[in-house]
Amino acid sequence: WNAYMLLIFNLTCCQFFYDLSFFFLGVAENAYQLCLTFFSTFGGVSVTLWTNVISFILYSIVQNLHSFNVYGYFRMFFVSIMIPSLVLAILNIICYDNTKQKTILADVYYWIRIVSIMFNIAVHGLISYKLNRMGFDKNSAKLDPVRLLASRLKYYPIVQIITRAGAAWYEAAY
Repeated sequence: WNAYMLLIFNLTCCQFFYDLSFFFLGVAENAYQLCLTFFSTFGGVSVTLWTNVISFILYSIVQNLHSFNVYGYFRMFFVSIMIPSLVLAILNIICYDNTKQKTILADVYYWIRIVSIMFNIAVHGLISYKLNRMGFDKNSAKLDPVRLLASRLKYYPIVQIITRAGAAWYEAAY
């Protein structure tokens, strides 16, 4: 167990909360709809923010060419992710019956996810640029763990775009 596993563990736990929301789809009872709202909002926002933290840490490693003290900053990351996620989820539940406020909160949720994707794309671009300036050879990625990790970063925005597109399609339909 190391600091990077701690980040992945927290990302996975938040993804679990988001996945729980799918168990409440199609159930008309109000309590189930509130659970769906809470889990999907909290999980969606927290997962997207964890991917931003991981991208930021990787950018810091590539930029400074030394490891990042994840344990030293973990509480700050955790609080800065959990508070907005919980606040938005709780506000979504409080405003559940108010259509206008619920629409505003849905827009906030939507834009947080979109900005997160753009952030990860920008970080990937910066990291790729930095590695290319350093003479990054794709064949040497197997030998250099920083470059290997950086090459895998491109999958965050790709997966986010694919999953966000599917969710946006679902949200537009319902």
